[in-house]
Amino acid sequence: MAAESAFNLGELVRDKAPLLSATLKDFVAEGASVSAVTYLDALKLRLALQDELERFLARFDAIITPPTTGEAPATLEQTGNPTFCSIWSLCGVPAVTIPVGSGPRGLPLGLQLVGRKGKDGELLSAARWCEGRFPFPGWRKSHEPPRPPDEAEQGKGPLRVGLIGAGKFGSMYLAQAKSTAGIHLAAIADLAPARASEALRRTGWPESQGTAASLPDALERGTTFITDDAPP
Repeated sequence: MAAESAFNLGELVRDKAPLLSATLKDFVAEGASVSAVTYLDALKLRLALQDELERFLARFDAIITPPTTGEAPATLEQTGNPTFCSIWSLCGVPAVTIPVGSGPRGLPLGLQLVGRKGKDGELLSAARWCEGRFPFPGWRKSHEPPRPPDEAEQGKGPLRVGLIGAGKFGSMYLAQAKSTAGIHLAAIADLAPARASEALRRTGWPESQGTAASLPDALERGTTFITDDAPP
């Protein structure tokens, strides 16, 4: 993963270094030192891991794991220890985290669910089911599971998604989202907008998809707003 980050983000680190965290810059530097032979060996291992994970997940709705080693961090400098997340990114499978309690400092504790590759909708359904059975103050007031959506709710339209970063792993999501029913890719925030446009093209989206002039325009026309900043 470090080697791929160096390949995909090296130019970004060179051009936008003051805007990036030391953790990301160190990770890219680590990847730049990986030899071609080591990287190719790692790709073989990843294929074997992906195949084994697919066989395992075929028997279940989802895998449940902790998302990190403890409660949420006290600051916004990082999202926590990635030990329980990196493997799913490596395998290219969807994962979602829901809050289920509080830690010693009163900060949220999460539950991570992991699904089969390309089965994002099934994973979200499983997460919604779990969410109704883990009451979390300020998040869900009732112990009862959420009721099924009525016709009015079903008519509210697709799930609107904003993607942060269109590099290697962002592109993997774009390839999946294109064929996932009920999803509208409303925005992509990337420090290199041209790369985001190219990622859309490369993953098979129509040329008109990334033409929205603003987020409201994207929501109105069903297209995607590409920006180098968080849309308002």
